[in-house]
Amino acid sequence: IPLFINNIRHRKPLPVYCKGENVRDWLFVEDHARAIDLIFHQGRVAETYNIGGFNEWKNIDLIKVLINTVDRLLCRKEGEDQNLITFVTDRAGHDLRYAIDSSKLQKELGWEPSLQFEEGIEKTVRWYLDNQEWLDNVTSGDYQKYYELTKELQAFLVMMHYQPDRISHQMEHYMEHLLHLLPPDDEEAVLHYFGILGHEQLSLNELAQERSLSPEDMMQQIDQHLRRLAVTPEWQMLKTTEQNRKHNE
Repeated sequence: IPLFINNIRHRKPLPVYCKGENVRDWLFVEDHARAIDLIFHQGRVAETYNIGGFNEWKNIDLIKVLINTVDRLLCRKEGEDQNLITFVTDRAGHDLRYAIDSSKLQKELGWEPSLQFEEGIEKTVRWYLDNQEWLDNVTSGDYQKYYELTKELQAFLVMMHYQPDRISHQMEHYMEHLLHLLPPDDEEAVLHYFGILGHEQLSLNELAQERSLSPEDMMQQIDQHLRRLAVTPEWQMLKTTEQNRKHNE
């Protein structure tokens, strides 16, 4: 749905598998979150609860509703962009129908969707159109590159949140490579933020105190710096080198 809202907004093709007759069950995101919260607090331990919207739509019908809604909210003639629909070859093994029976959740915990489908679509489309800058950011190349961070680096960030007393040996391994690959200004920033001098380990609290920062602000600075490093060609080179090293081990 977000992809098609964005494509309609920019008048880009809307790729639809085969004739668009695949059926899916749709649910407004806040109703989904409300169901999870209800199950967490009132559900029986070890029970399984399916969350569904009692709301099955063929893809092609959903897409037409999206087009009409986006066109109307953008002050275009309603349905003007129906010609963006582009039928493409169906993928192998494509499931014709997903059906979720959430009657157990409804009967045992009293949950049901709070919005009719048309209301939820209207609110969803309005949100994306009202937050176009956010949508542009998440579809940009830099955003995608950030999520190409290695699993090891992501694990490091988690470790810093939950075990902030020590910088991991694993990060030192990355720093050894980075200090050889990055330009002098980045090398200085690495040393500044991580305090890694001669492979010594410093606690996050010590680093924060040295910079006159709270541990939370220190963590934010580290995260921001890692985001900046993630989009550099040097970091991509480092990732490739590390992947090849692991492959050869």
